Parts: sequence; structure tokens; C-alpha cells
Amino acid sequence: EDFQTKGFVMLRNAFSSDVAEKYRRFLWKDKLQQKYKISPSDPSTWPERQGIPEIYKDDDAEVITPRLRRAIDQLCGENRWKEFGLGW
Repeated sequence: EDFQTKGFVMLRNAFSSDVAEKYRRFLWKDKLQQKYKISPSDPSTWPERQGIPEIYKDDDAEVITPRLRRAIDQLCGENRWKEFGLGW
């Protein structure tokens, strides 16, 4: 229901907090700040949408966990979505 009305769903414990911190650091420090000059503490630098091609890779097994995969299947339908990295 939240997905249809709000456009997002909260899925607690989809992956560990260590994995979340690792990828948050990767995205903000390594990509958004250095390459695109987007600061986590300055919302005026945040674009409406930012594509980051480097995150669309196969090294996402820590993030696309069985729990998250089941949730995506529930939203999209089983076998009706393509996995293409962290930006699925």
C-alpha cells in the first residue's frame, strides 16, 4: 500500500548496518563528493536526480540479499525485474 501511495517501502533489516555504512561511504565520499561535487551536508548541491553509472555493477551480493529479493518480487512480480546492480 505504501509503495502505491508514497512511492517507497521501508524494508527493515534488508541488509546489515555494516553493509549500509560501507555503501553509503562509497556513494557519498567516493562518487558524489569527489566526482559530482554533491555534499551530504549541503542540500543545495543535491540534484533532483543523479545517475551514477559506477554503481550499476555485479558487486552487489551484500545488498541484494534474499530478503530484499523477495520484497522486490512482491512489488514487481516474481521474475519480472532485472537485477542491474545497486540501482535496480
